[in-house]
Amino acid sequence: EAEQALQKLGSSWEWLPNGDLRTITAVLPAIRTDSGTNRSEQKTFYNSIVAAYTGWNDARNDGRRAVRLADGRELDERFMADAVKVMNDVAVAMPWVKGDLLLVDNRTVMHSRRPFEGPRRILASLARDSFR
Repeated sequence: EAEQALQKLGSSWEWLPNGDLRTITAVLPAIRTDSGTNRSEQKTFYNSIVAAYTGWNDARNDGRRAVRLADGRELDERFMADAVKVMNDVAVAMPWVKGDLLLVDNRTVMHSRRPFEGPRRILASLARDSFR
């Protein structure tokens, strides 16, 4: 089932001796146009490159080595530092109050959270776009 899903996405994979699955994502464009019915037609930076490069680090993963250019070369650390700076410079922190609701269109904005103190409660809903 996993192999069929990866094949459909154009990704390749390797089953490791310990049962883990290593995937190699198909080459994807960093910039996409938000096109379709009721869409903005704006160009968007549509990917998880910064999250993968800076945050997907554990005993099995090193984001600095895992994220690569289409030709297989590693990314220039200066480029990633610039990308992180731009993202931080344009970030907007939403001042939450009880009862707030925020809808995020994952195709046009990036989202994250900052560290905070106190309990965390996650409420999420995923939906299919009926226009796609």
